[in-house]
Amino acid sequence: DCLLSRGLGDVYKRQVWGQCGYAFHLQCITRWLNSQAEQRCPICRGAWEFKQLTTSEHHRRYSTKDDDQVATVVTY
Repeated sequence: DCLLSRGLGDVYKRQVWGQCGYAFHLQCITRWLNSQAEQRCPICRGAWEFKQLTTSEHHRRYSTKDDDQVATVVTY
């Protein structure tokens, strides 16, 4: 679950993963990153980089969700 959404999981459905292994709703992590001077994970404080999921990772993590509800890669 996203630790930034504070219970708004039903509103925010698309989830992205960082290279550090933490996952957040796309809206939540974007808001967090835009509010910080440095692009760091809000949990581990490591440098934030979006993780690109392989096809098999995507299907394993989201096999019960519609593909259009999942963002696996975000580039800025």
